[in-house]
Amino acid sequence: EAEAIARKDVGPDEKVTSAILAIFHWEGKFYLTYRIDFAFNPHPEPSRYRVYVDAHDGSVVLMENRVMHAGAAVGSGTGLDGKVRSFDTYEQGGIFYLGNAPLANTPAITIKTYTANNIKTLPGNIMKDSNNFWEDPAGVDAHFYGNYVFDFYKNNFGNFSWFFGSGFDSANGLLSTIHYGTNYENAFWNGTQMVYGDGGSTFLPFSGSLDVVAHEITHGVTEAINNLIYSQEPGALNESWSDVVGMFTSIDYGDDLPYWMAENIMKNSK
Repeated sequence: EAEAIARKDVGPDEKVTSAILAIFHWEGKFYLTYRIDFAFNPHPEPSRYRVYVDAHDGSVVLMENRVMHAGAAVGSGTGLDGKVRSFDTYEQGGIFYLGNAPLANTPAITIKTYTANNIKTLPGNIMKDSNNFWEDPAGVDAHFYGNYVFDFYKNNFGNFSWFFGSGFDSANGLLSTIHYGTNYENAFWNGTQMVYGDGGSTFLPFSGSLDVVAHEITHGVTEAINNLIYSQEPGALNESWSDVVGMFTSIDYGDDLPYWMAENIMKNSK
């Protein structure tokens, strides 16, 4: 029935390549839809339609022509907490990248998320997808929370040029890597980027906690500003300030427990 509804807008002769039930986030609302994909058709104009049909009332929520040029896009995906999140992505040649550009040096401010594929090579491979609905919760959270922390800094401090000193500048932006190693029970700033393990016996993937993401990014900010020695009192101050910014970011986000750290990724919180 959904295919028949979609064909009314697309055309009766278009070939359906996929029809699945999917939650669709659009203009601030969530819809249970049938997502109908049609094959590429060069006539009369190049088209590759996708139609979202409301599964409850049969209305068309959105019809899009997915023959696209390289440029910014908006993706979505489900995080570790089961919530669907939206974030900036980049499309090139029909492939979506988890970043605002797939290549280095463009644009000047780059926010990208990679996967190490459970080995310890950095930064790994930039995450990519064919339909812009991301099904790796660790990647969704690393990218969404990374963008959130970036915006938190930008919105709360007037002069933002210092953010891109030191490692951020040499890495050409804010880079994150997930799936570092196997059962790696930690996250860290390595001098140029954030790195998140998947956890093991104690933790879930570390990118699933906003305050952990803010904590690690703030280590990079601290290094960019004053490069505190990581030992004794300066090292303690370095760690403490990362915790403080993690708390402030959690308050800004509306976390129910902003003064707790990493509580939502602990497998046993007792």
